[in-house]
Amino acid sequence: SNYLEQPYNSDLDFGTGDFSISGWFEIDNIVGDKCLYYRGTALDTDDTVIYMNAANIKFRSHDTADIITASNVLSANTWVNLVVARSSGVTSMYVNGAYVTSVANTDTMTRTEPLFIGVVATGIAPFVGSIALFRTGATAPTAAQILEIYEAEKPLFQENGKCVLHGTS
Repeated sequence: SNYLEQPYNSDLDFGTGDFSISGWFEIDNIVGDKCLYYRGTALDTDDTVIYMNAANIKFRSHDTADIITASNVLSANTWVNLVVARSSGVTSMYVNGAYVTSVANTDTMTRTEPLFIGVVATGIAPFVGSIALFRTGATAPTAAQILEIYEAEKPLFQENGKCVLHGTS
């Protein structure tokens, strides 16, 4: 019962164009499948999903099984920043501001189902831990922007982290 569900929203239909999915998470237990991001109806190859399996983070797009895997990057009870982004037909994954891997991919990111954060639509593979600052959009940040965002947000996820809002814009 601890997940977010957003009804179908055409603003999340990125087609074969650019997109990004990013946020922070801390997983309590790295045993078994844990779903972070999900659009689809059943856990199969006809969905869009970011999930954890053991110490690995995996991304699967609509038509292709597990197109990107970041291996052995997870530790229990440690905050992780994740970015999956597609720019000009190349999907890349970044963990803690660092580039992990990429692959050519133009699978459609258009779905008619709701978006789930923290669980698969059928209720399986619930995420056990914390999720924060999660966002998705129809643009892809550059590697330099991803590192800059990571460095700016990282202090928020350290013990006794502080946040100050400032500026004029």
